[in-house]
Amino acid sequence: MSDSGCLRFESQRTDLNLLSDSDSSDDDICSLFDVRIRCHKRDWSLLHRYIFHMLYLSDRTKISVGVVCQPCTSTYLEMGFVTHPNGEMDAIERCDLLLYQHGENGILNKELCFTFVANGETYEVKVKYEYDLVHYVGNDTEAKMNERFLSCEVNGVPGRGVSEWHYNNIK
Repeated sequence: MSDSGCLRFESQRTDLNLLSDSDSSDDDICSLFDVRIRCHKRDWSLLHRYIFHMLYLSDRTKISVGVVCQPCTSTYLEMGFVTHPNGEMDAIERCDLLLYQHGENGILNKELCFTFVANGETYEVKVKYEYDLVHYVGNDTEAKMNERFLSCEVNGVPGRGVSEWHYNNIK
């Protein structure tokens, strides 16, 4: 069977180094671990919107949480995981970050609050976006990507991270 119509996937691991805000005189370099599935052949017109957050907390907890709207498969898909300092991982069970409530008109919030549940524990997330970068993918026209650097607080624990907001750009 020919694989010309098949999609090929690969796992990609990204380490992002961030300087943490700390009262100590030493700069603490933090490594943010993010695993993404990259598709070699992607039809960006299938995605309506998504928001992902990759958070690294001062207690060494790592969080990846996202919501996706891809109407041909699901209008609201929650995904992600929490990696605890001891290495244990918990899957995201549910998340109240609703896409239509945040930036549906293309105007992005400077701050955002949402909750999610992993392993029965509720996580309250407060995000403040500090830097934004916009670029386009899919022939530089199909999808608008907003890459956002942020500071955060999760259940009272401070952290830093990145977020990606995707918009379908076909009109």
